[in-house]
Amino acid sequence: SAILYVTANKVPKAAFITGHQEKTELENLEDLLYSGNYEVEDLSLIQTGEIPSDVDMLIISEPKGDYTSDEIEILDEFMNNGGHLIVTYATNTPSLPNLDAYFEEWGISYGNQLVCDTERCYASYNAYLLPNLETVENLTDNLDKSGFTILPGARPINVLWDNDNWKGNQVLMTSSDSAYAKDLSSENISYEQSEDDAKGPFNLGVLSYQTEMHNLDATRSYILFLNAGFLSDSALGDQSFMNKDYFLAAL
Repeated sequence: SAILYVTANKVPKAAFITGHQEKTELENLEDLLYSGNYEVEDLSLIQTGEIPSDVDMLIISEPKGDYTSDEIEILDEFMNNGGHLIVTYATNTPSLPNLDAYFEEWGISYGNQLVCDTERCYASYNAYLLPNLETVENLTDNLDKSGFTILPGARPINVLWDNDNWKGNQVLMTSSDSAYAKDLSSENISYEQSEDDAKGPFNLGVLSYQTEMHNLDATRSYILFLNAGFLSDSALGDQSFMNKDYFLAAL
């Protein structure tokens, strides 16, 4: 079964969270969710004050504004009850103290850097990455081992602590050892490597999981941390790359 699989005895529902200038006009991503038999809707936590019980998966796509402490509590309750979440940050996603702190509780932070790679890149464009895909059971089993996914404009996704019995992180995709990362706070970013750049390899996609016990029943929640370029309309729509197949395998 896929990592984000929802029980087969109901029609799963995915909701794009709105209210923080998220990017919700993602036609190809919506089409993939529909093809995975999901119902899709938008959801404002500020307006509803809760996540409806029929929602199985949330999507936080390139937020520009921070979440309130009340929204974080709503999100946390959803995740503690077996919910799934997909998160994408872009290179222009600002610092979001409340949301970033919540993701750190899952052992994840997005570095404020642009990853460039001279070894795993498309047509010599250093910021258009061709990530190394880690072998992950129930995800990469049926993918073409000789194929590529494409990732334009990526930030490092840092894993902050080791796994324990209840929470952990599995790296899904990485850069090559030759990669380097440019500071996004610099006024003028050159794609050429310099001495000040962080050295690779870097994590480019991570799956976080949490196991909760409810009356001897274990429920597992997942957060799929990705870079926004991986699920962009152009990346999902380009048949030369496996982004579409990879995401469908996760569903």
